[in-house]
Amino acid sequence: MKNAVILTTYQYTPLQLGEIRLLVLYPGDDEQRLSCHLEQVSVSSIAQYETISYAWGDVNDTDWILCDDRQIKITRSLHSGSFRLRHSVEERVLCADAMCINQEDVLERSAQVTLVRVRIV
Repeated sequence: MKNAVILTTYQYTPLQLGEIRLLVLYPGDDEQRLSCHLEQVSVSSIAQYETISYAWGDVNDTDWILCDDRQIKITRSLHSGSFRLRHSVEERVLCADAMCINQEDVLERSAQVTLVRVRIV
């Protein structure tokens, strides 16, 4: 194999009390792979971002997004939506629960749902 790049799976950093993650979607064109950064921010100092609403779809129908030089498996629905939402020349800051919340951490999921409920009310 010539110049093979093996990417590892993304590892979430635990959130601190009062923090959320935002998806910073890097710009690109239709030929470029989706890439992003997950940024942890305090809810008291959040800058502007967009929350996207989408159907998760089949959780077994997945694709990959490159995040901080690591791979995250996401549903094809989120992948397609992110691909369409991506700007060609500037970053886009989004909140997409499937990526911004560590879905494998039950405690984090519960805390984030509570935090979202508090922010909506």
